[in-house]
Order: sequence, then C-alpha cells, then structure tokens
Amino acid sequence: MPEIIKVRPYTLALVARYVLDDTIKHFPLYMKEFIDARSHPLNRSVERQRAMIEEEPALLPEAIYNVFLAGFAEAVAQSVGFEPPLWVEKPERFLPRPAIMGVSKVTKAYMVAETQGPFRRRNLFCGFVLLRNERWREKDYRTDDKT
Repeated sequence: MPEIIKVRPYTLALVARYVLDDTIKHFPLYMKEFIDARSHPLNRSVERQRAMIEEEPALLPEAIYNVFLAGFAEAVAQSVGFEPPLWVEKPERFLPRPAIMGVSKVTKAYMVAETQGPFRRRNLFCGFVLLRNERWREKDYRTDDKT
C-alpha cells in the first residue's frame, strides 16, 4: 500500500472507526477531515486515492451513513479514473426507498436535481457532495526544483 500523508482520518474505513468510537453526530466532521486528507497535494496520486477508499468501512448504526460512504467512494473513484472497490456494491450500501434531504419542497427539489450519480443510484438525494477542497497550497508541497 502506498504511503499516505497522515492527516487523519486518511481512509474511509477510519472515518467509520472514529464514528463508532465517538458518536454518529460527528460523522460530518470526520468526513470533512477525510476530504482535507484526500485533497492534500501529496495524496492526490491515483495510488493514494485508491488506498484511501479501498478498505471497506465498518457498518454504522444508521443506514444512510453506510450508503453515503459507498457513494462517496464511488464518486472518488470516478473522479480519479479507476474502478471503485467491490464493497460499494453490497446491498447494505443501498437504501430500499429514496431518502431526500431537506424539509421544504424547494430544498428537496434542489437536492434531487443536484445529487451526483453514485448517491442517486443508492436512493440518497443529498445534493452536491464536495469531493475535495483547496485547503492546501500546492506550491508548499512541490517535489520538483521549480519554485
């Protein structure tokens, strides 16, 4: 397995482990930290991106989060250009009925319209999901001689 820059949590499996050790309420915080880690310039290679989603996360007590992790892993794989791990196809990574985030009709319509394919095919309509951020300055992590 390639070395991964250890900005925790640096795999989706660790996100699930941290949530199980803590509380489901902190799932969004751990996902934000994971997005920070996968966005790090030294973690952007295909090998590192694959390693970050390869291990199957433990199942969480709420089905919607298990579905979200699978959708996220599939979206990452698609964005980088490789096949998603096999665990994303397991039945427990799909919802039997549509779950649409939001309260108002307008919000729900937005969520349905903006949800990416990997979440949509799992019946999870959560709107646009940010897969990476621009927190890290690329120039601080260049390994070539160009400055």
